[in-house]
Amino acid sequence: MLVLNNPDNPTGKVYTRDELSRIADVAIRRNLLVISDEVYEFLTYDGARHIPIATLPGMRERTITISSTGKTFGMTGWKIGYAIASPALTHAVRMVHQFVTFAVNTPAQHAMAHALTRLAAYLPELRDTYRRKRNLLYEGLAPSIFTPHLPKGSYFMMADIPPGLGMNDIECATRLVIDHGLAVIPPSVFYAESGEGASMLRFCFAKGDETLREGIARVRAVRLP
Repeated sequence: MLVLNNPDNPTGKVYTRDELSRIADVAIRRNLLVISDEVYEFLTYDGARHIPIATLPGMRERTITISSTGKTFGMTGWKIGYAIASPALTHAVRMVHQFVTFAVNTPAQHAMAHALTRLAAYLPELRDTYRRKRNLLYEGLAPSIFTPHLPKGSYFMMADIPPGLGMNDIECATRLVIDHGLAVIPPSVFYAESGEGASMLRFCFAKGDETLREGIARVRAVRLP
């Protein structure tokens, strides 16, 4: 089995059709199932286009696509996830769901079913809102000691820790909480080889503008020792 995350958390990368075709080729040649986590499918920017890998030739019958109305509609506390797959694969998913989750509360299911019928009217404002927040955070972090990377998708932003700090991501994130009241995610937890993420931090821009501006001001106050 191969697990894919597109758009990606934590990096905000959106895979191109060529990149997805290469992944699909590996899956077909090796006879792999693909679990494709696409919960940020509607949060893409700057012309980046989300392409479900299940739509590529030979992938429909071997892909389980996962999404989340909690992400799409900004209701993380009442999130409802869903999976799309062939009948054989959804049967297996339902058997697991029956004994793990069993059921999501009924009113929220009706609410989200209705919300999905309103996507065409809803998505333009959603993208504009998050694009503006993304740009606010990126421009705010740019003068700081951290070097931000502009994401093409999701609502997360990676930033390089300056080598002069002499800290890995966990140490730096801990100091930011203690000394500056800033909560960020140390991204080494996302990597099989944790050292690959140890030189960066993950910031989130799914916050109110006032919170973002206060956070930016605190980040800019951080100095090298």
